[in-house]
Amino acid sequence: IRPGRVDRRFLLDLASHAQITKMYANFFRDHMTSAATLAAILEAIPSKTVTPAQLQGWFIHHMDSQGEDMLADAPRFLADCLAEAARTDEEGSKVEEDEDDDDKDKEKVD
Repeated sequence: IRPGRVDRRFLLDLASHAQITKMYANFFRDHMTSAATLAAILEAIPSKTVTPAQLQGWFIHHMDSQGEDMLADAPRFLADCLAEAARTDEEGSKVEEDEDDDDKDKEKVD
């Protein structure tokens, strides 16, 4: 990116437990939820394993569910998120390999 073209830079990282807690409070503030449900969610979803976007989708999916339904779905949700991250890592590695191959081809031509 050329200098002067970006005013701010933001790190879009995986969600920490503090972020999960804040998002949970925002999504479920009008619902009867318990601290025990939040604690169980934090235990089921380790810090820095899911993106805020994935978490948002999961919370939206469970907006009208009972806390037990969300907790029962947590292992599947986490497994899906980890599988998606693994696929993304593999695709990223493939792209990097392709770029390296292009550089080698350029060196041969020069």
